[in-house]
Amino acid sequence: MQSWLSQIEQHANENVLKILVATKCDDTDHRQVSEETAQAFANEHGLQLYFTSAQIGTNVAEAFDAIAKIAVEKQATSIMQRGNSASGGTSLSKGNKGKKSAKCCNV
Repeated sequence: MQSWLSQIEQHANENVLKILVATKCDDTDHRQVSEETAQAFANEHGLQLYFTSAQIGTNVAEAFDAIAKIAVEKQATSIMQRGNSASGGTSLSKGNKGKKSAKCCNV
């Protein structure tokens, strides 16, 4: 697992989203990594962990949903940070000089 994570860190963008997906939750005889080892690795690296089974579909959708949720949250945070920065943001009053605004929207 460490070599995979190292490859991601070496070759991917620094903002790449990562979760840990453990397969074969339904087939303990063929599992390469124990649940305990996977959980410890996930905890150590701050990764969400999903135990999945592609064969029966356990937690596959949940893992995809999790990475999508992380992406949306990161995007929202990025937009909020840009909007709150001193040099950026959107002004509602810009471009309205000389025009009457509705009372509800005066800024």
